[in-house]
Amino acid sequence: MKQFNVLIALFLLQSVALASPTDVSKFEKDKQSIKNLCGCFEVDFKYKETFATAKDYKLKDKYVNEALEWVSYEPQENGSIMMQHILIIDESSIIKHWRENWSFENNEIYKYNKDYHWSAITLPAENVKGTWTQKVYEVDDRPQYDGVATFNYFDNTTLWQSKIDAPLPRREYSTRTDYNVLNRYNRLYISDSGYLHEQDNQKIARHDNTKDTLIAEEKGYNVYRKVEDSKCKAGIDWWEKNKIYWLDVRTVWKSLLKDRNEVKVNRVVEGKTLHDKLFALNLELLKEKKYNSEKAKVAIQKAINEHLVSKK
Repeated sequence: MKQFNVLIALFLLQSVALASPTDVSKFEKDKQSIKNLCGCFEVDFKYKETFATAKDYKLKDKYVNEALEWVSYEPQENGSIMMQHILIIDESSIIKHWRENWSFENNEIYKYNKDYHWSAITLPAENVKGTWTQKVYEVDDRPQYDGVATFNYFDNTTLWQSKIDAPLPRREYSTRTDYNVLNRYNRLYISDSGYLHEQDNQKIARHDNTKDTLIAEEKGYNVYRKVEDSKCKAGIDWWEKNKIYWLDVRTVWKSLLKDRNEVKVNRVVEGKTLHDKLFALNLELLKEKKYNSEKAKVAIQKAINEHLVSKK
């Protein structure tokens, strides 16, 4: 019996030894897939409404745009990976775009309710095993949406997909008031040469004490074609110069959101958006002879507090 137990123990140890390289390999493969989302890209944005529930609803015209975009790769000490999107119009016109943060087996997310209101929730540990969370932030670095899913590999294809509620996208929130929640079905098909961000979105009117009303459905294709980094030099240089300020913006947001169970923001206050204020501060503070981080954080927090209306 003793010999039998020893054999079992040896078998289990051998099984762990054999399993570990496979686990590590999958984890490293996932990290490489995320890294492939970074670099210099020529991007096509295409959206078209495909279906509406109301008979008198007129499907909106298609939205088509293109851009050159730099996506930074910023691994963090805690194992997460931060990525900043920078739009490059030309050498003198650079725009800080949205950003994303990827983290492994994360179970703390913000769930979007409606009308720029999020609730912090904790997912069961067993539900996030092997998953990566994509935390997406708006241009002013406030939360946008958090998607949780695993990377899947099949037929020479890498796929990560999630379905999550989110605020209206920038292309619509200034022109639409008939819906207030975008249920996003995001699929990322990733390769060494770029990736496809395919979307099947539902535009939803959500009101208190009523069921969701589906207004329209939409198909989206964002195609990211990787090009030489040299094409994005203007954006790379801009980010290197300006990121000291935007890292302070991230720090202030992190402090303000710490232990906060509810987050609600007013998008516009006295005719100005938060991103307008933060962009103006960016220009103002970097004009000074020496950048003062403490001074910047005070000004940044004041601007954010003017829009932050939620309580802990």
